[in-house]
Amino acid sequence: MTTLTLEKDRLITLLRLVQRKQTLNGKSKSQVESCVLHADEENLSVTSLVKDGVTSVSHFSQSYHHEYHPTSYIIPSIDAFLGVLKYHGKNLTISYNDGKTKITSGKKQTTLATHPNALAYASSPDTIKEWHEKSIAIAVKINPIDGTYFMEDKETPMTGRAYDKNFKEAFFTAHEIDTTDLFEALRCDGMNSQKSGRYTFIVDGYGVHVVTGKDLKGRTKTTISPKLHDGTYHRGFKASFEGGLEETMKLATGDVTLHFLDWREERPGQNGEWGLILSLGDGDFIYQNSVVDK
Repeated sequence: MTTLTLEKDRLITLLRLVQRKQTLNGKSKSQVESCVLHADEENLSVTSLVKDGVTSVSHFSQSYHHEYHPTSYIIPSIDAFLGVLKYHGKNLTISYNDGKTKITSGKKQTTLATHPNALAYASSPDTIKEWHEKSIAIAVKINPIDGTYFMEDKETPMTGRAYDKNFKEAFFTAHEIDTTDLFEALRCDGMNSQKSGRYTFIVDGYGVHVVTGKDLKGRTKTTISPKLHDGTYHRGFKASFEGGLEETMKLATGDVTLHFLDWREERPGQNGEWGLILSLGDGDFIYQNSVVDK
């Protein structure tokens, strides 16, 4: 049996970040329904692809002191788990044994079924563990500090031996964007109940901006950085993203660094022709592929 003792609020924040809520057709839905919660000596963390397995992967963590060996817990339904936590006290003990997870606080103990072969989501062909492994395999390619994405080993034509690492590097980086400022820009998507879930980032000679909404009900341009940073891209560019970034920034604190990647050579005119790494500090990040403007 494995056991964790932790503060409820930290776990709630982590799981809400992991859910990656986004608006689709005016309705809020979770992009991640289940997860594997990993605990080591310093952190609780979750790494997960969103349900489509393509548009985004994220890694979130909360500081935590764990005296035992690294361990992992399967959470088959984040919604159900959060529903349980709502009724428990500040300090929790979580234990797993024989296909059941027990959450204890004070005089209360709640038991949840935790089948090791549960699916990642209802229509998924993969179990939660398999989905977690796929997520890790992609997440390790991303360096949120340097703003790079590992692609593959290059090989010399003559010998076929790998001679260099092939990284896609950010062509533009905006440092130290306040998460509150970014949230305020993104939340304008809800002006007059538009809620499209789409955000357009624009870089020009005047800074970095976020555009939301349409003229009929209110199109808003917010400058989140009034000056360009290192790696200035003089020609300017714009790229649109979805993925519930507003909900993430609502929960995030401190500063975020935005790394923009150019995939137009590999994916011309397609979803994913731009990439965005949102580096949230302490190794936490979101990688989001762009969408084609309608």
